[in-house]
Amino acid sequence: MKRGLKEIRWSLKRRYIAYTTTLIIVLMIVVGYVEKNQEERLLIDKAEQNGITLVEALGVSCTNTLLYQELGLIEEGGLLDNYILQIMKNKKLHVVYAMILDKDNRIIAHNDYKKYGRIYNDSVSLKATSAKKTLKQYYYDPIKKIKILDVATPLAISTKKWGTLRVGFSMEFMKPFLIKLYIEIILVALGFIFVSVIITWVLAKRLTEPISKLSDAMDKISSDLSHPEIEIKNRDEIGLLGEKFNKMIDRLRQAKKDLEKAQSQIIQSEKLASIGRLAAGVAHEINNPLDGIKDCFQMILKEPDNREQTSKYIKLIMDGLKRIELIVRELLDFSKDRTYEMEEVDVNEIAESSLSLVNYRIEKKKIVFKKEFCKEITKVFGNKYQLQQVLINLIMNSLDAVDGSGVVKVSTERENGFVNIKVSDNGSGISKNNLNKIFDPFFTTKEQGKGTGLGLSVSLGIVEKHKGKIEAESKEGVGSTFKVSLPLIR
Repeated sequence: MKRGLKEIRWSLKRRYIAYTTTLIIVLMIVVGYVEKNQEERLLIDKAEQNGITLVEALGVSCTNTLLYQELGLIEEGGLLDNYILQIMKNKKLHVVYAMILDKDNRIIAHNDYKKYGRIYNDSVSLKATSAKKTLKQYYYDPIKKIKILDVATPLAISTKKWGTLRVGFSMEFMKPFLIKLYIEIILVALGFIFVSVIITWVLAKRLTEPISKLSDAMDKISSDLSHPEIEIKNRDEIGLLGEKFNKMIDRLRQAKKDLEKAQSQIIQSEKLASIGRLAAGVAHEINNPLDGIKDCFQMILKEPDNREQTSKYIKLIMDGLKRIELIVRELLDFSKDRTYEMEEVDVNEIAESSLSLVNYRIEKKKIVFKKEFCKEITKVFGNKYQLQQVLINLIMNSLDAVDGSGVVKVSTERENGFVNIKVSDNGSGISKNNLNKIFDPFFTTKEQGKGTGLGLSVSLGIVEKHKGKIEAESKEGVGSTFKVSLPLIR
């Protein structure tokens, strides 16, 4: 994986850890919430049960006292107050208030003497005094700012009712227990999350390590597919993926070989087609020096004893033979099916040798031909014969596009670390619709039998193989310019 992608995206291992950790955290929150509610419910149930038990037990004593007072067996007042004071002294009961109301809701006993004789008409009091059995209610005391459990039980025997006993219990006692519970839940959750993250990290590493190796192998694969096969240890889906990857590399290697072979055949076939187009010109280039050689021999035969003249004509004959040898050698070199090796070559020399092969076509067309070569060093790393094939194809296309009054120009120049080879003409040009198709294989605008439609496509492949580019500018009826840009040797 590239560094840029690592900075932008999370790796599979990180995402696996993040998702798993998030799931564990959510699970722990849910479990903690349920546990907290259960513990809180247990505390409330216990407080309610204790409160009801206490109030009902005290209610029996209060009922008996009221009964005895009514029968005149004991004096009024003192015993009920004593019951109230006893439960108020027990701090473990968390009692906020305790009171006894008569059947008219008037307080006849209270832990606060100032409230004796007061009548309560609030909703909690009315529900408490009207209850026929023990009743528990919750309400919030805005003055003390606490939640209170109010437990009320009727002081009655059968249908005879003397009043109601009410005891208020503070629920604030639960806070320390709940805080302690929260801390315990959080600590347990953090410990569980920590252990889970470590286990998840180990599992994620074991899971993603083969994938990382596979990804690294993909990054290291070079253009020649020379990377060794991936070692497969896992016999699972990832191992199967690695096996498929190795098979894919093998198929790509074979496909690359087949493609290179096909490209070589196409290049060679296009080269042979170009030779056919050059044949007449080459024959003319050979015939010219042959005619001169013939004339020289005739002059020598006329005056065989004239050594000075003979020496002069022999020199001319040698020059003619060298010219023929040069033309034949260049044609043979161009036509050979060879393994193309890349080396340091001079673009100007390639242009000159290409022009020598198309010189007759230029003369036969009777057009204006211009060449303008850069005087600076124009050396590139490439193959002479492939670049020569590109240049000959472009020049021949320009010659086909112009008539007797046409102009064809070949030039070279250096620009921003590249050497540009330009072939331009003022011929018929290429329509805008066809300009985007000229590099497509088998596309041609020439008459049937005069073009294969592979010339520019093959040229594009050769130039790209040399890490260069080829561009075309054309306007119908005005002319065309093809520019080949190749990186200079630095």
